[in-house]
Amino acid sequence: MHGGSITTNIAAGMDGVLVIGSGSGIERAKVVPASLVNLSGSSPQANVIVITHPTLREQAERWAQHRSQESSRVIRIVNVNDVFDEFDAGRHSPDAVREFLADAFAKAPLPKPTHCVLFGSATWDVRVVVKGGNARSSRPDLVPTYGRPSSDYWFGLLDDPNDVKTPEMIISRFPVLTPDECSAMIDKIIVSDNTPYAPWQRRFLYVGGGETEDEGLCRIYEDLLSDRFNTGILYTEPTLCIDTITVCKPTSDNPGLEIRQNLNDGVGLMNYIGHGGTEIFDIKGWDPEDLANVGRYPVMATFSCLTGAFSNSSALCRNGQYLVQPNAGFVSAIGASGWQYNIVVTQIHTDLHEALRTTSIRDLGRLTYAATRGQAISTPQFSINATMQFNILGDPFTRIHIDTNEQVSIAPSRVVVTSPSGGSQIREDDDSAHVDVAVWSEGTGTKLPYLVRLWHTFNGTTDSATVTVASGLCLEDVVRFTVDVAGKVGIHTVDVEVDPYGTIGDRREDNRTRTTFTVFARSLLVVEPDPYGIVKSSDIHARVIDILSTPQNTFKIDMVISATQDTTSPMMRARPEEITRKGSIVDWNTQRTGIGFAFEADAWLGTWATDTTTDQRTAIAWTPVKVFDRDAPSSTWHEVGAVHAEILSDSLEFDTVSGTVRLITYPSDVFVRSSGVMTADPDKEPILEVRIGETTIMKSAFRTGINIVVIGQRDTVPLRTRRYDTSQDPLPVETGHNGFARECLTFLRDSVASSERIVVAACNESFSRFVSDGLLDSLQTELRRLGSRLCDSLAIASSFAFVGSRTTAPGMAAESWKGAPQYMVTVDTTMEFHYPSGKAMSPWIGPARRWSSVSFGSSGDVTSKLWGYKRDNSIVLLDTIGRWTPGQDVSDIAAVRYEWNIVGTEDYPDAFVGKIQAVFEPLPQWIIESDGITLESDTVLRGVPARGTLRVRNARTMFTTPVMQFNVALFDSATMTGIGLQTFELSVIDADESSEQPFSILTEGASVKTLLVAKLDNDPAEPELYRVLDECRTILNIASDTTPPVIEPYIDSRYLPIGGWVYQQPKIEIRLRDNSPMFIYDPERMIVFVNGVRIRQTSAEGYEFLNTPAAQAEWPGTDIRAAMRFNFPLELGENLLIVRASDAWNNTDTLEIPLYTSNETRLDAVTVMPNPSTGPVSFVVALVSPTPASEATIDIFDVQGRHVRSLPTQISVGEGRVEWDGRGDAGEILAAGVYAWKLSVRDSSGSIDATTNGTLILVR
Repeated sequence: MHGGSITTNIAAGMDGVLVIGSGSGIERAKVVPASLVNLSGSSPQANVIVITHPTLREQAERWAQHRSQESSRVIRIVNVNDVFDEFDAGRHSPDAVREFLADAFAKAPLPKPTHCVLFGSATWDVRVVVKGGNARSSRPDLVPTYGRPSSDYWFGLLDDPNDVKTPEMIISRFPVLTPDECSAMIDKIIVSDNTPYAPWQRRFLYVGGGETEDEGLCRIYEDLLSDRFNTGILYTEPTLCIDTITVCKPTSDNPGLEIRQNLNDGVGLMNYIGHGGTEIFDIKGWDPEDLANVGRYPVMATFSCLTGAFSNSSALCRNGQYLVQPNAGFVSAIGASGWQYNIVVTQIHTDLHEALRTTSIRDLGRLTYAATRGQAISTPQFSINATMQFNILGDPFTRIHIDTNEQVSIAPSRVVVTSPSGGSQIREDDDSAHVDVAVWSEGTGTKLPYLVRLWHTFNGTTDSATVTVASGLCLEDVVRFTVDVAGKVGIHTVDVEVDPYGTIGDRREDNRTRTTFTVFARSLLVVEPDPYGIVKSSDIHARVIDILSTPQNTFKIDMVISATQDTTSPMMRARPEEITRKGSIVDWNTQRTGIGFAFEADAWLGTWATDTTTDQRTAIAWTPVKVFDRDAPSSTWHEVGAVHAEILSDSLEFDTVSGTVRLITYPSDVFVRSSGVMTADPDKEPILEVRIGETTIMKSAFRTGINIVVIGQRDTVPLRTRRYDTSQDPLPVETGHNGFARECLTFLRDSVASSERIVVAACNESFSRFVSDGLLDSLQTELRRLGSRLCDSLAIASSFAFVGSRTTAPGMAAESWKGAPQYMVTVDTTMEFHYPSGKAMSPWIGPARRWSSVSFGSSGDVTSKLWGYKRDNSIVLLDTIGRWTPGQDVSDIAAVRYEWNIVGTEDYPDAFVGKIQAVFEPLPQWIIESDGITLESDTVLRGVPARGTLRVRNARTMFTTPVMQFNVALFDSATMTGIGLQTFELSVIDADESSEQPFSILTEGASVKTLLVAKLDNDPAEPELYRVLDECRTILNIASDTTPPVIEPYIDSRYLPIGGWVYQQPKIEIRLRDNSPMFIYDPERMIVFVNGVRIRQTSAEGYEFLNTPAAQAEWPGTDIRAAMRFNFPLELGENLLIVRASDAWNNTDTLEIPLYTSNETRLDAVTVMPNPSTGPVSFVVALVSPTPASEATIDIFDVQGRHVRSLPTQISVGEGRVEWDGRGDAGEILAAGVYAWKLSVRDSSGSIDATTNGTLILVR
């Protein structure tokens, strides 16, 4: 009903309660079907229970999957509506949630669940009925909370809701309304969990608010960190070893900027003790949308009033706003939903640090409950309230990334090698190089000494050094070693190990690392041709980088192509006019024909520089090349001649004629003895002997036949031995020989290959059977084919010794013959044998960016292994076939080399390997010259971005560069302290071209004289050939802003710089313009009074303050830095608007203007412009009126009084404008002459309030 009264009787002695509510406060009863999930029927084993609103179920499952994979936790997910149905008859109540958790906990098997995570926003205005007033309820209650101030802690008090001391479960909440908000939180949780340790993660930021130092909010930090009470506990020393930064509002010029910069740089935990409200901190200038800390998400701990009040019905609390901000802000937050007191804040804050120092707790849930434990066991009500109201927003398993044990680590990126002067380029004329090793403590600190050991390897020689860090390790140590590099040109390998004896007891996988550095010759750096690249003899091109010349002294460059590493008789020498220079790049181009250029030739490119002031010459840089008399098959073609192979066996040599590495021969003595009669001492002087080297093959073996030994090219061990009984009366084969005369002829004719050598020993009666069978001529023919000249003398009763082969020249065999009565013949000669095998290795081929194929030529039985040198300095086997075509991404292979085992065969005893053909794209080379930076201005206001371009050149003439990044960093020029760094993309650069890459870097934190350094961000996946000339420096001057801001007042959208007549209920807007782009966040920088009343949210309707981001969004591209809007009722007559404004530099200005109002309507003035006019005319009207706008008409008359035009319009109070095009009502052009006009202003009823008139002249 609406209005009225109600009367009731209450019995005497009866307690009564009378409830009177408005219509919107009465809940209508409804009956709906209940879900039949039967949650109480069983409670499956789970570590975590998730209660989620159904709209967030998918995101809750995503979080659960991540947590389960990360830690093997068992997570149970429950629909909150099912909880309402089963535990409170469908009513949306926190009691249902707690009853469900108590039931699930009681029935769950061991181990019991320890955590509950709530997915969904909460509000104390459950039915969202408070629409007016300050509440402006708009946020639905997805998963309820308990009370106001609200407590999720209460849900964990399962055995007794009043037993605050011992909660059974840890409760946290994702305070989100939408899946997108929830997804943003989970994205940051996953990034945070997977981010490798870095020192910023143990950096704690302490922010103190308050208006004056006397409030003591910053003193809480000072007492904690300085050990004011002499407890002996220092959190900045072992064991906790945190790095601390304190920002105190009363003592900081711009605390918001400091907070923002520190968060962007990275912190692990931010502590905030200051004044606050549900949607506000008392320090402005670090709103979530203004942060740029992507990938570096800390935990927020706020110890201020209401900043954790997640159940606010109109807006997400301040802590929550930083959680749902995508790719910025915080990963989790803890804070209070009610009031805070200094004594409580101090205790919780201290206990939080004590839990980190004295326990292994690092997860936010247990850490928060440990921090509030001191309040929970106290008896004062404010302590109990503090415990109940301190809530966790986000993932309770989010960790503070400080390991609970001592844990040291090193990495290749943290081993920095520099020259004695601090440069990144190390040359052979440097006596030494500094190796700085950054050792990180990823866990608790220690005061015990520890060791760092370094091994330095060059050309197979290793030396070592050990440094003892006596002070132990807390945050980070940089340990310096000095290694000898004088004259040691090439690649050096550095291995570093921290705690080599394992005394710390931490994990070992990141205690050792390896890196390499290059010591350059004090010479030029050859870019083209690549090692083993192709040089066309009729069109020679070579390119080098000159790292030696200075602006004051340009060195003279010489180049030659030579058959050997000798400049005295080169095949081609560059002439001065053929050498061109552009910056640091020097080219040699000629089409002259050199001396001794062959069809293909292995040669060397030599280049050196001469100091023109001292005539001192640098070392010669030699690069192996291949000279062709034709174009190369492709720009990626490389040929490695066998002359460059490393021969590992004495059995191999390089053959200059064939250009191959092949097996060579060695001599061995061959002795043959044969006698027709028995000697006096057969042991010392046998009648038959065949000896090769020191090995006796036959001895007194077969007197009356022919003995044959067949020997190959590769071994002194006979291939075959045969004994034939060719006497007149031969014995049967069963006696142990191989046959008779005919079988002997068949063997000599058919079984001796052209590559084989044969030894024959024959004695008395050996030829009898040949004679009797008529086969002697055939025997002589076969022996003649083997090089014999004495074969025609063979007869009965003769001895014969022979060494020959089918390739022996006719008559040139080694042989001896005697006939009776002489019987002893000998042959003593040498025979060449090929070594059976040998090993060789190619040089390293590369470095390469991308491989296409690698192969080589060979003969014989050659086996190969192709080894790949990876960019992480490891070596991997790529191929064993002899032709490698990468079938997958091998971008990490920097160079390759072949290892060969060369084995001869009887067909190819002089086995060999020839040239290697390697097809690959070489590494890119960028060049930044010393004048590569061009600034738009070398002096900028602080806060104004420094804009400029970086000129980068592609030093390759045939290849484009890949996409790369470059960094622009700012340093204090006096202290070299880093101020800021930004990364920009370096786009693809065409071959032999330069690119102007724009950049813009913020200067808010820059010093007065700042060093600006632009440097290539060398990507390990895209290395360049030489890491030289990759940075450029210049000085940037930072000026201070002394120009005050400009205040622009707008009254009902009308600009009134000096005041004027206005409507009595105006909409006032104050815009603040400033030449400095530094952001304004603090509304205190715009102090506005109207008639002595300070304009605030509580004193003016429609109050709105626009900070710089909001102002730029509304007026993009302008210099409007802030604005304020409000509605305020003015008094009749004169009113005073005062604006006092300051910019981010604290430059101030004041504006005072009168604003007049009236309760009557009148026309103060009408100005006609231009008058006379050739056409269009403007009527500028000054109107005084109590209404914001009035209906008006301007009538135009000619000199005869005829009405020619009527202009109906609406004129706003103050100054209005009416346009007339100089035409009549029908659109006709009016004649020249004098015209009268009359302006009439009407009230809302149509009655005329005011009129005025005048004349104007039209000329044609």
